[in-house]
Amino acid sequence: MEISARGRSGQMSFDGKFVTITREGLLAKASHGFGSGSKSIPIRSIGAVQYKPATSMTLGYVQLSISGEHAKKFSAGSISGVGRNNDIAKDENSILFAKKVTKDFEELAAAIRAAIGGPEVGAAPVEVDPLQQIEKLAALLDAGHVTQVEFDAKKAEILSRL
Repeated sequence: MEISARGRSGQMSFDGKFVTITREGLLAKASHGFGSGSKSIPIRSIGAVQYKPATSMTLGYVQLSISGEHAKKFSAGSISGVGRNNDIAKDENSILFAKKVTKDFEELAAAIRAAIGGPEVGAAPVEVDPLQQIEKLAALLDAGHVTQVEFDAKKAEILSRL
């Protein structure tokens, strides 16, 4: 099943194997040049997905980090993020979007992250095995990084969550 979302600077879709970024219209051509059109990225080439939801004051974005490509440096911009969004608008692996389509891009980012094995947007933290936590804590105690009192307190806290 393909997931697709249309933003201000183009459209991003994901079919389970490839993420395709399509640029259409004058705004896309102005930002990315008249030779731009469509780019398909194999999911195995995507290292990370950065997602920022849109607000009523700022645009959101989905930005892909691609293995083998040099990371682009972006300016911090103003408090509203306008400078950063201008830089991201020029990044061929990013799409800017407005608040009304935030949910579409949130679902798209979550699907891509799940496919690359990263955390989903808004996902609950992964639970760690309490026994493993206590074993790590014991190793810290043995190495002298925590005291016996600190060890006992933390162990009691971990056991109380069971």
